[in-house]
Amino acid sequence: MRFSILAAAVLTAASLTAHAQEGKRPEFPKLDKSPLDATWLPRDSPFREKPTDPTPVARVLYSRPQKNGRAKLFGPDTSYVVPFGQVWRTGANESVELRVYKPLTIGGKKLAVGSYALYTIPGEKEWTVIVSNDTDRWGAYAYDQKKDVVRIKAPVLKPAEAVEAFSIVFREEAAGKATMRIVWDTTEVDVPVTY
Repeated sequence: MRFSILAAAVLTAASLTAHAQEGKRPEFPKLDKSPLDATWLPRDSPFREKPTDPTPVARVLYSRPQKNGRAKLFGPDTSYVVPFGQVWRTGANESVELRVYKPLTIGGKKLAVGSYALYTIPGEKEWTVIVSNDTDRWGAYAYDQKKDVVRIKAPVLKPAEAVEAFSIVFREEAAGKATMRIVWDTTEVDVPVTY
């Protein structure tokens, strides 16, 4: 009995070694070119150490594509990375997750506590920012307008300097007031948030 168990263990180990040498054994996936990142409102809320520290109002989880030498990011047709007038996942990979921990107003529209997807429709002079109930999607391929909770129009601005990696950040303006900034290269869209 001992011999058969020992023999089975040796054969299994030999089989796994051969399998690994053939490159068929599962490995960790390669690093994503568009890493996942998070931004919080207030910015330091995930680092609470005491019960009196500020609790989160909102969090955005998103993937960050790089410009990577591409000259044509936003434009009027499909030769651009992000064509005007089409629903965009707002970054890369899966749809952006907006988690609301306390009721807030975004772009003048009320948003209840919950998890949402954030999509955009870029335009030359203004973007439509969409908050949707349709979460956990890859990209915007299965986007369904019937699941929109909020649609906001926001003007296109030019940031002080070009930004290589797509970025979303909350800029706190005053007590209970912030701006959600969406920036990539020389395009910026700001959405006011109050809470």
